[in-house]
Amino acid sequence: GAVGVDVAVDGLVAMSEDIKPKDYVKLAMWTGNLLMRAKALSKKVGGVSEKVAELRVTLEKAFEALEYYQQTRANAELRGRAIKEIRNSAPPEMPKLAGWKPPVEPKFPPEDEAKVFMNFAGRCLGFGSRAPQPGELSETRRGELAPAPPRLEVDQARAKEESEKYGDKYWPARDPEKDGMFGPSPSFKRIRSIIR
Repeated sequence: GAVGVDVAVDGLVAMSEDIKPKDYVKLAMWTGNLLMRAKALSKKVGGVSEKVAELRVTLEKAFEALEYYQQTRANAELRGRAIKEIRNSAPPEMPKLAGWKPPVEPKFPPEDEAKVFMNFAGRCLGFGSRAPQPGELSETRRGELAPAPPRLEVDQARAKEESEKYGDKYWPARDPEKDGMFGPSPSFKRIRSIIR
């Protein structure tokens, strides 16, 4: 800061006076203050020096990478274009093996062959396209047609009878008393009523 005339005059007048012990105390205090400031400044300068060194290493690596990019730019662009062309191009055709011949396609698909065979066997045995029922093979001679199939109601009744005969008696059935929810089977209900 600026020093006024009065302060300068007082300082010059004080210099002509004798040195006193308080002057040594002030000098020691000023010297200690300057020493502490110098230590703090030294720490700050050390921190700045470390940051500058780290920044220098970072910049060196960045310039090395930039120089490497400039040297290999042409090769990298060529490689990128080649990869793009390979990915967008159609797949190459498979090479033909020596002595290999494609398999001959059958005249009929497998399911048609089975159907043709069943029709042929039915015509030979005289059953037509309908599958023979049990007991019809011994009663029908070759060249004769099998009897007509039963009516739908009779066939459904026969299927229901067979399902009741071979079905599980204890399979849970829908109970009308429980709004159609699954409940115990009728056989289980009969057994429970007998035990009670």
